[in-house]
Amino acid sequence: AVLSYLAMTAKLYRYRVEVIACPYTHLQSLLRGWITPKEASARILAQFIGAEVFFSWQARVWDWGLTGVHVGRSYWMAYGRCAAWLDVPNIVGFCWEFGGGLVCGVAGILIFDWELFPVASIHKRIAASTSITLLAVLAAFHKTGGFFQPLLAFGRTFGCVGVLRPVSLLDHLLVYWMGASLGAVLSMYVAPQIKKLMLRLP
Repeated sequence: AVLSYLAMTAKLYRYRVEVIACPYTHLQSLLRGWITPKEASARILAQFIGAEVFFSWQARVWDWGLTGVHVGRSYWMAYGRCAAWLDVPNIVGFCWEFGGGLVCGVAGILIFDWELFPVASIHKRIAASTSITLLAVLAAFHKTGGFFQPLLAFGRTFGCVGVLRPVSLLDHLLVYWMGASLGAVLSMYVAPQIKKLMLRLP
């Protein structure tokens, strides 16, 4: 949890809208009319290629056997003998990933809204956003892994046979791709309504 918090904080400090690692961010940009379908497709394809390249580098680090967890890991993952973290029925997993995508999306939009919080520093905004995301991840961790990011879930667990239950391609798409993506897209429409309510408060 501590290392995840530090990693997410560092990532937010380096945030640039054109280099987001999450596929549904480009879907959001497409729905807002900021980019074309061709640009969205190219960016998502580039993310897949980047994930595959990084995974191959990561596997080489595992092959050094620095810890017991690393020994043989790249070999066994190549054959699907790895832990898929989906531990609940698909509809429950969908709700967890959907809820996480929605909550983190709404929180991020509102926290970084300068009209709502004109005096909050960027440091406080980043700390608040990271804290909410980490709490959501920890809440869902033993249900789905708390990814809320389809490409991360893909890179980490796609093709893994599962430990507590088998995880198929359909399970993976429904929970990690549809769940998180629909939650994030819905957050675009929910956040402005919440903002209107907040602006009415004294």
